[in-house]
Amino acid sequence: LDEKREPLEAAFRKVGIGRYVVDVPQEVLRGHKQVLLRVNYVGDIGHAFINGQMISDNFANGAAWDIRLDCYADELAANPLTIYITPTKEHVTVDVSSAMAGRMEKATGLRAELLSAAILPVDEVVCK
Repeated sequence: LDEKREPLEAAFRKVGIGRYVVDVPQEVLRGHKQVLLRVNYVGDIGHAFINGQMISDNFANGAAWDIRLDCYADELAANPLTIYITPTKEHVTVDVSSAMAGRMEKATGLRAELLSAAILPVDEVVCK
């Protein structure tokens, strides 16, 4: 990535449990080799959608999740980018005593949170 360019913090808002809408300024999506959205989150799996179409997903492994946005500039002009994070489950127990449910999973400590989102315009890729 072009190390000279500072990332632009992307504004986002929570719209439900584990659901966020990310504001992507149109002016940053053009004129670069690529534009990435770097997402840091807590949860199990992250999914990115534009108008109901999944454009990227990521299994949490502690590293940042990079989503390429420039190729969706036209779609993002008309529709928001939505991030859905499947929560991690801590202290999971399985209740098999209920005949109606067959098997019921109970969990406490569910976590699904978008911690940060930054827009990274890429103008040059340097291989060393």
